[in-house]
Amino acid sequence: MIVVEQADKRKFSEANFFILVDRFGFPNGNASSIRVGLLGRALVEQGVSVKVLITKWSDYPDQVVNKAVTGTHKCVDFEYTYGETVRDASFLLRGYRTFRGWLLAIWRILTAPSCSYLYLYSVTPILCIPATIVAKLRRIPVIIELCEWMPSLPSCSASVKWYYKRLRFTLADGVFAISTFLAERVRAITGDPHRPEIIQIPILADTKERYTLLNNPFYKGKYILWCGQIDGYIDSVFWLIKAFSLVSRKSDCKLLIAGRYTPKSKADIYSFANGLGINKERIVLTGYVTREELLALYSNAQALLAPLEDDERSKARFPTKIGEYLASGRPVITSSVGEVGRFLKDGETAFIAPPCDAEVFAQKIELALFDSKLSRRIGLAGRKVAEQNFHYSKQGERIVKFLNKLFEKNRVKYQ
Repeated sequence: MIVVEQADKRKFSEANFFILVDRFGFPNGNASSIRVGLLGRALVEQGVSVKVLITKWSDYPDQVVNKAVTGTHKCVDFEYTYGETVRDASFLLRGYRTFRGWLLAIWRILTAPSCSYLYLYSVTPILCIPATIVAKLRRIPVIIELCEWMPSLPSCSASVKWYYKRLRFTLADGVFAISTFLAERVRAITGDPHRPEIIQIPILADTKERYTLLNNPFYKGKYILWCGQIDGYIDSVFWLIKAFSLVSRKSDCKLLIAGRYTPKSKADIYSFANGLGINKERIVLTGYVTREELLALYSNAQALLAPLEDDERSKARFPTKIGEYLASGRPVITSSVGEVGRFLKDGETAFIAPPCDAEVFAQKIELALFDSKLSRRIGLAGRKVAEQNFHYSKQGERIVKFLNKLFEKNRVKYQ
C-alpha cells in the first residue's frame, strides 16, 4: 500500500509501479510517451517509485531520438528490455529481440522485490495476458490505461479486438480512463459497476514547462499549427487542408504540420493541396521536431488546431495535444466532440466548431487570425483551464488514493 506522509513523502529504493509499453518510445516519442512521463512524474512527486519497461524498439536508424537503453528521465526510471532503442534491419533479429523483451519485462515484474502495481499501457494480448497472469500470481493489482478505444481504429487487429471484448477489463483491477465515453464502455463490457474500479484521468500537461520562446521563432510570419502522427491521421490532415483552403484566400498565413511522415504521406498531402489550388509553399511539413522546438512552435502560432470527427474514435479519446496547446496560452480551435464540451466553451476558452464542418472551422481560424484581442483573451483563458484541470501534479494525490483503494481491495480478496 502507498502511504503518503504530509511532512515526508517516502521514496522507494526499488520500483513499485511498473508501466508496460511496447508501441512507442520513452522518454521521447509521441503523445503516449508524454502521457506516460507525466503520469510517472505525478506518482514520483507523491513518493511512488516508477519504472517504464519498453519491450520493443522505438526509433529508426535514420532518426534516433532515444539513445539510452536504461536511465532516468525526470525521476522516472526506464528500461528497454528489447535491448536496443533502434530497429534492427534483420527480421529474425527483431523477432528474437521482441520475444526477449517480452520475457525480460515479465521477469522484471515477477522478481522485483517491491513491485506493488502493474500498469498496462500496452494493448498486445501476447504480452499483456502473460504479464497479467504473473501479476495475479504475485497478488499485484493490474491497472489498464484507456486513452483510446483501439477496436475503432481501422488498423486494429482481430486479436486486439478480441482481447478488448473478452479479457482486458475482466482481468483488470483498475482502469485509468481518459473520457466518460471510455468509462461507460468498460461498464457495458463487464456489467459490473464495481469491477474494475475506474478513475478518470484527463489529458495531462506540464503547464510550468517553458512554452514562451518568442525571441527565437522557428518560422517567420504568421502560421497556424497542427501536430500529431501524420500517417495515422492522414484523413484528418486532408480535412484540415480543405478547411485551410477556405482561409488561404483571405490570409497569407501558412499551415504548419508537425510530426513524422513517410514519403508517400508527403506526396499525398501536397497532391491533395494542389488539387484545392493551394500553393505548395503555404503548407510546411516540419518532420520530427524536438520538444523545445515544438514548444516554440506552439508559442508563436496564431492558432493551434485539433479538429475531431463525429465518430467513435474521437468521442472516446481526448488528445494530449489539446492540453499542451492550452498551456501555451495560444488560442485553440477544436470540435464539439467528447470531453471537449466538459472543459471548454466556445468564444471563452477556445474556438469550437461542429465536427466535420470545414466552413465553420475555417471561420474560427479567421477569427483567430483577424481578431487579435479576442484571440489573446481566449488563449489566456484556455491556459487557466489547463492550469486548473490538466497540470499533471494535480492528479497525483487522486491517483495515490485510487491505488490505495485497489491495494486494500486486493488484500481483502486474498485474505
